[in-house]
Amino acid sequence: MGDMTDYDRIAIKLLGYSPGTKTQRAVALYLRPEGATTAEVTVINGGPYLNCLKEVEAKGHTVRKWTVIGPSGRPVTAYKIELEGTTNAANVSPGHREHRVTDPSKQASAPNGKTPTFNSRSLSGAELLALESFIECTVADRRPSSGASNYKGIASGSVFNLLKLHDAALARKIGTRSELVRLAQEMGYSIHAYPSGLGLRGSGIRETIDLKDAKVRGAADTHQ
Repeated sequence: MGDMTDYDRIAIKLLGYSPGTKTQRAVALYLRPEGATTAEVTVINGGPYLNCLKEVEAKGHTVRKWTVIGPSGRPVTAYKIELEGTTNAANVSPGHREHRVTDPSKQASAPNGKTPTFNSRSLSGAELLALESFIECTVADRRPSSGASNYKGIASGSVFNLLKLHDAALARKIGTRSELVRLAQEMGYSIHAYPSGLGLRGSGIRETIDLKDAKVRGAADTHQ
């Protein structure tokens, strides 16, 4: 079946779809932080497979909907699956869910830039899976571009800021960059610390998040 992404694993293990089916592949695409357009899913599956979105909602999760301009210059519809517990909308009754025509990457942050304090140790299994998938994709995608840097991995502050854009509610629940670092370390990601300048809010330490050790070695092997 080829290599599975973390979104494939969520679709299979958490949502119960059969591995390798077109429905499972469609769900995995709609689970991505940026979601997927009907055109993207159709290219891979031969159809948009929108029925799977209704099934996911029936399981108690949320589906976001918005419009983007496709490669042809015409509007196309995009969808994003948000797992229960990762957004406030997950608390809405499944029979009364709202399809917001908005881009989830532009969700507003907390008022006045203040981040509410939550106990991230209470993250649900779905939230932990979503967080691990996000960290994996973000670090893997951006890591090659950091090759010219003396730093290993991606700055933890950058990862946390991207999480705020992709899933504002999950970022608020985690609360702080340092808490994100702690969670990433518990998941097995490599954390590197470097001296940094002291600012008004700086600690003098710059932390980066890198791939898990085995994957770092694999990535190095492919570039030799």
